[in-house]
Amino acid sequence: MSELTKITFHGNLAEALDQKEFELKVNNVAEALRAVDVISKRKLSKAIVENEKHNIKYKILTDNKPLFSKSVNKAEEVVDSEMFLNKNHKTIDIVPVLEGAGDDVKDVALVVG
Repeated sequence: MSELTKITFHGNLAEALDQKEFELKVNNVAEALRAVDVISKRKLSKAIVENEKHNIKYKILTDNKPLFSKSVNKAEEVVDSEMFLNKNHKTIDIVPVLEGAGDDVKDVALVVG
């Protein structure tokens, strides 16, 4: 963990957080989401719960590439996914999308709560 990672939230997540970007020392995506949730005083968790009511999921990009190389469908699979691998990404982008609007859409709520 040597460099800062730029974490950018898009759409209504940026609005809910009152801040679009964070620069933090984190090892992986899951750690970045937990850190932003703490810094934002749980605004991130609340926004994700609210978005779920409207079938909004998330496309996650790390260093401008989709995070998931395989489909993740169960909570147990998330723990073993790329979200928890220590990769020291330079950038992480969290983009809200309507469910079914494209591939690489995953439910982030499993790791933030």
